[in-house]
Amino acid sequence: MKKYTLSTFSEVSQIISALSVVISLIYVGAQVNQNTKATQAAMRQSIADNDITYLMTGLDNSVLAVANYKYYSNIELSELEKNQLTAQQHVNFRVFENAFFQYQQELLEPETWARYKIIIKGLLTNNLAAKKMWSNMQKSFTKSFQEVVSLLLEDNTIVIGPNTKTVDSLDISN
Repeated sequence: MKKYTLSTFSEVSQIISALSVVISLIYVGAQVNQNTKATQAAMRQSIADNDITYLMTGLDNSVLAVANYKYYSNIELSELEKNQLTAQQHVNFRVFENAFFQYQQELLEPETWARYKIIIKGLLTNNLAAKKMWSNMQKSFTKSFQEVVSLLLEDNTIVIGPNTKTVDSLDISN
């Protein structure tokens, strides 16, 4: 039978203490990483909010209401109405860009980002104001967002959960 001395217990307790310190440091590191992500996301949200607030100063809701009605009723638009719809899409795509950032930071659920991708694809495929805005303003968005949008436009499929569908078969009217 092996004898356990006070020295043996001391060594075991030192090993346990060292492991506890390592585990604590890993936990603290994870917390710092999570806090950093949250801080970056909050800062990015603030920047997006400021951008959107600024861009919205050029929008006139009464003109937009008429322009949207006329657009979806296939009634000819004035130049002001066309410009307002294009500016509205600029705001819209700033929201999408921020959602993409939140998705990259794992702060936005994949299902929500998948929904945004369907909307982005639909707008840039079917909405003249969105097409014009993207053509004129694309370079004002982050490179990573530009790349995602470019891939969406090249690809005719969007993956939603376990199902893969072509964009053309999806109902994006809602």
